[in-house]
Amino acid sequence: MMVTKNKISINVMSKINLFPKFNIKQPFLSIKFVLFILLLMFINKANSQIADEIKSFDDGIEFTVIKGRRFLKKELSNGNYTKANEIYSYLSKITEYQPYSAFNYIEGLYINMIVNNWDRVELLMLEYETNEFRNSYPNSDVILLELYNTIIRKSEDIINSVNNSYLDTQSKRLVIILIDYIKKGYTNKSYNKDLSLYKKEFKNSKYRKLEKEFVFKPIIKPAVNFSLGSGFLFTTGDLSKKFAGSTTGNVGFDVNINKLFTSLCFNNSYLKLNTPFIYENELDTLYFDKGEGFSYFDAGVKVGYFIVRNKRFHLTPYFSILGSCLESTRYDSTDYKKYKDYECKVFNSFMYGLGLHTELKIVDISQKNLFYPSSPNTYFSVKIEAGYNKIYKFKDSSAKGDTPYITCALVIGFGTF
Repeated sequence: MMVTKNKISINVMSKINLFPKFNIKQPFLSIKFVLFILLLMFINKANSQIADEIKSFDDGIEFTVIKGRRFLKKELSNGNYTKANEIYSYLSKITEYQPYSAFNYIEGLYINMIVNNWDRVELLMLEYETNEFRNSYPNSDVILLELYNTIIRKSEDIINSVNNSYLDTQSKRLVIILIDYIKKGYTNKSYNKDLSLYKKEFKNSKYRKLEKEFVFKPIIKPAVNFSLGSGFLFTTGDLSKKFAGSTTGNVGFDVNINKLFTSLCFNNSYLKLNTPFIYENELDTLYFDKGEGFSYFDAGVKVGYFIVRNKRFHLTPYFSILGSCLESTRYDSTDYKKYKDYECKVFNSFMYGLGLHTELKIVDISQKNLFYPSSPNTYFSVKIEAGYNKIYKFKDSSAKGDTPYITCALVIGFGTF
């Protein structure tokens, strides 16, 4: 029995693992885990530090500039130019060596004109190339519109001041030309003339860069417009005996630059027969009755010179050259491309003629421009044109004549009326 007992004890002890196996991978996994935790703590600490630095960063200059520009704008509108000059001088001084300026080049030039600081104006004009790309602080109030309004309000005082200043003749002329342009904008008829005289008098200018890139942009009056309307086409000579005049539909696309008038035009109509006639083609014999309609179409260009082009009215004689066609429409209901050569064509020819264009503005929508004075950019008008076109060649020699016309159209335009 003892033997048996000892055997049982030994068996039981052998089943109890007093010395478990050692897993060699566990220490390495633990080290990796600890390192991972430490890395997360370091990143979190670094992010917190950066966040604290950003929160604690305060650019006092930027805040001062933004508030100062707002204050300057208020003083300009109140007419307190002495205070405006003080604000400008202070803000310019504290931002002299900063990445952003208190004012960009245009703002600085106009402020100094307003406050009659001609020393600074002359320096800015001479150093245009150095200062042209300096930008003001982002999110600053827009003050350029207020500067324009102020210059317009006190333009006479500014011109008197510059005339009485120590500036040389060239500098005075340049300032006056710029102020005159700001005041009158695109209605300034003398600007291009003054510009030409200035360039002729000061060929070796000390302000060449400023003149080329900032001041000297000759005034042009560009406009494009689209028109849609109707009119009446007349017939003359033998053509009038065969066809009665008729109403027309017309579409136009005009481009005007200064005194030059150009127009791309399209007209269509339906002319009715006054007398019946018989026409034979290679397919059959066509009988046309009185009152039957023939299709008329012309398209071409008009070129003219404005005699009058002001804010409200245009008057322009023009020369036109067009392609035109008058033909029957018997085969319109079938395959026109297949049978079009069998239609009765009265003429399919060039036309040339003279006409008169008139246009009256109804209303315009103006938009303030932050670099130059306001000018119309969209307008609505009514145009009336009358002319006389001579047909170059007829296919039907018994129907020779010309086509006088009158049209009226509603116009929507973009640019300067």
